[in-house]
Amino acid sequence: MVENVSQYSSRRNNNTKTIASQKPTPIEQRTAVTDKLFTEFLEALQAQSSDHGSLDILSSFIQCCNNTLDYMKATDAVKMSTEDEIISEIWLEGERNTWRLLLSLYQNRLRLQQETDDQGDIFMDVSETIKSVPWISEKDIVTRLFKEDNTTREYQLVVDWLEKNSADGRVDEACIQHYTDKTVAWENTLHQLHNKENSIPFGSSRPMVTKLDPDAPMRERRDLHDMDKEDEDRLLRDVFTEIRCGLLEKAQALCIHCGQNWRAATLEGWRPFHDPNYDSVSEDGELLPLEGNSNRDIWKLVVWNMTNNQKVPLYNRAVYAVFCGNLAALTEVCTTWEDYLWAYLKVQVDILVEREIRSSLSRSYQPMPDEYWKNKMDLEEVFTELSACKDLNVRVEAKKPIHVVQKLFIQDKISELLDEMKVWVKGKDTSVTDSILDQGNICNPHFLRFLSHVVLFLRVIGLCHKEHAANAVLEAYVKVLIGIREPQLVAYYVSTLPQEDQVALYAEFLQDISEPRERDNCLLMAEDAGLDVETITRTVVENIRNLESTTELPDLMAHVTEVDLKKISSLDWVIHYPSQRAEAVWQANALIRHFLAAGKLEAARKTFNKDAEEGFIDWFQHFHHEKPERPALPIGEVTFTQRIAYDHKINQYNTDLERWKIAITQLTKTVKRQLYNVLMFPEGGWLLDKVDLLETEEDIDEIHSRNQQLVNLRQLCIPKVYTKQQLQELLAKMSESVVEVMQQKKDAWGYPVTS
Repeated sequence: MVENVSQYSSRRNNNTKTIASQKPTPIEQRTAVTDKLFTEFLEALQAQSSDHGSLDILSSFIQCCNNTLDYMKATDAVKMSTEDEIISEIWLEGERNTWRLLLSLYQNRLRLQQETDDQGDIFMDVSETIKSVPWISEKDIVTRLFKEDNTTREYQLVVDWLEKNSADGRVDEACIQHYTDKTVAWENTLHQLHNKENSIPFGSSRPMVTKLDPDAPMRERRDLHDMDKEDEDRLLRDVFTEIRCGLLEKAQALCIHCGQNWRAATLEGWRPFHDPNYDSVSEDGELLPLEGNSNRDIWKLVVWNMTNNQKVPLYNRAVYAVFCGNLAALTEVCTTWEDYLWAYLKVQVDILVEREIRSSLSRSYQPMPDEYWKNKMDLEEVFTELSACKDLNVRVEAKKPIHVVQKLFIQDKISELLDEMKVWVKGKDTSVTDSILDQGNICNPHFLRFLSHVVLFLRVIGLCHKEHAANAVLEAYVKVLIGIREPQLVAYYVSTLPQEDQVALYAEFLQDISEPRERDNCLLMAEDAGLDVETITRTVVENIRNLESTTELPDLMAHVTEVDLKKISSLDWVIHYPSQRAEAVWQANALIRHFLAAGKLEAARKTFNKDAEEGFIDWFQHFHHEKPERPALPIGEVTFTQRIAYDHKINQYNTDLERWKIAITQLTKTVKRQLYNVLMFPEGGWLLDKVDLLETEEDIDEIHSRNQQLVNLRQLCIPKVYTKQQLQELLAKMSESVVEVMQQKKDAWGYPVTS
């Protein structure tokens, strides 16, 4: 994942440079548009409303994806459809569809939760109302089922979602309406039958039917005219495509356009029967028209038998299998994971509705075959069937992360989904081999963006119960954003992590920021996001200081490297805030010890100059630029008025000068204290710490490292100042002085001891 992120960052930076230097290519324009999704998703999060924030967020995500897809499809006219771009567009459609699924499911689930909290009054009222009705139609039963049974309702929501996706994903292919006028059915067959005695061009090459009723081909076991047969196959395929997109009325209109009004009528036979005259009467006293099919059970059984007839054209069987629940016939024309899921759930809804109708009404129905009822499955069984599908492409698609996410949301297995996400971002899932955007790598930046916002959405609705997994996903996304170097994005998403991770990750981000303005902006973004900036800046300095653990050079004038300069420059992070001036002294002190222990005296001097830089600048500015100037005496004869004005200026000058002296004295003391604090250890002595430092488990390593540095400094620096012979002479004289003082009964300072 790290390699992928770095490649992405490099590509993005290169694109930025290219765009700045010349007109961007279409591919670079597409990259810029997709990269805008990072910022747009952040804006969607920040713009959520207080009342229905969770659903508003999903709607905003969908709109962001739609806007990007619209642009990408608009630029298809340029035909730059490389493989990467095709994958990118397919991925973005899958992401958009997933946000749609979440919106559909959680509109229902959150409403159901609210109704449950309200003690289910709505459901109770509906049941009581239906019980009070003397006559219940099939339509009423179906309506009640979808209102009261959440399983059936969610199945239908997923079916509607799949149909909407299919409608939006349709490519502009040739439709039968594009090259046929509104005509009669099987016009070529009709023309040849009308001209039996006369030879016609393009006659049928096979024995034709002698009648033109809808059942003639099956009854006579003969074919239509060759061209009609081709048109018939195309029509049935288009009709099924419209039904697959949830556009039954459009499919019926297509049949009527081709002169097959009878086929459009047969597609009405599945509708539940309803007589509105039991409930109400029109104002003029006339009976209202009946709805649905009173012989629906007979129609369904006949259609079931027809769809099992292998002599019936494939798509003809598939069209009617949708409405009779024949899963085997329906899956014969399915080619994708979405198609199979749609077929399975469409059949499940049909079975649930049929069972409810037959169990609620006392009338006798034509029995459906056992095979029909055996197709009843739960969601777990449905997805197991998809994973074991005989079609290899479907089995591969079932393992795609985007489909795994969709599956687990449909099953409402949020904890399992979070665990799966954690496996993906950690790169431990070896079973996933196909790509999301980059071949062979599922942790693409846009995929991590998607997963991170799924996690944040789950937090908003209170369903993120595995914070360790959620934090792993967000941390992976933050590392992507660090590579992009967008402070606002990094700061916001870092703020969604625990405090400890916030400090570590944002400090990691700041380590490579060197421009002063960029540093100021990064800190400003951190403040806006509510991060602990003082702890972060301290951590940045410590991280940079530890870039090289040990460097032992014998020469105290060792060369200052780029890394050394970076360490010195890092002190700017802790002098940004006035409240951290003491911290700046401490960090500079530690860095000086580090350099001296490494034998880098020049680097230590640069650090020394850096430490009190702010205080010295204030002192220098005040001393050289803010000292009041003595007013000059007017030249020539001085009038009384000028003399009075001059005296007034002198008095003001004396007042300002006195104020300046007080200020410069205070600034001098401050700078002096800062400079001395760099070198002096007042409580422990020179190059010594306090002996009563309390070592805890948290700072024991740091204290040990500090003590080791001081030992190294004493071993390195003291011999450079004093030779061993001089030290021995000094110690001998100190010993003689102590003995002499004791004999004279004086204290350690040479003063007589008074009792």
